[in-house]
Amino acid sequence: MIKPILRKIAELQCKHPITMLILVLIITAVLALGITSLEVQSDFDKEQPRQLPAYIMTDRISDEFGGENTVVLVFEVDENDENNLVDLRDPSFVNFLIDFEASLKQDSRVISTSSIGTTMQSSPPETRQDILNFMKQVPQTNALYSEDYRMTILTITTNIGGAYEDVVPFEEMLQDKMKSVDYPGGVKYTMTGGPAFGKTIRETVFS
Repeated sequence: MIKPILRKIAELQCKHPITMLILVLIITAVLALGITSLEVQSDFDKEQPRQLPAYIMTDRISDEFGGENTVVLVFEVDENDENNLVDLRDPSFVNFLIDFEASLKQDSRVISTSSIGTTMQSSPPETRQDILNFMKQVPQTNALYSEDYRMTILTITTNIGGAYEDVVPFEEMLQDKMKSVDYPGGVKYTMTGGPAFGKTIRETVFS
């Protein structure tokens, strides 16, 4: 069935090569015009079956109380930095988190924040020993660090949604606020969470 069809197509191409070439060029040009209007939806929440009862209720709750998205900043010791930071139980880093969170809460897109800085905001540490003593008194704070204390997270609850055009300005805001409160040396960070995933997927698809 397939072979006879392919044979006829091949015969047609041999008999009318110029016509086939022109036809291919026309089709290619039409497809090229369509590429300019190509859009990628990076907010996967909008692709969900919104007509289902569970999603209808979720939309109603979001309308009443505001939608929320979680952005997570993962901080870790930068092995390539010359600061020789032992771990993140460091007063300069914890005080940075305290100031950074205070600055973040001034932005209307930020609902709440949570980190080791949140727990110590009422008693900012002056020395490393202050942090060790606090963590000994409040052992639950150990869960905010990795086992070797060289990694910790800052969780930011936001209302930015997952759209690319909202996530990019939010990330730029984070960077500006970090610089304004003296981002400590020897520390690097990575942004993750739902909005960050959508941003990464969109940029990967377009590249």
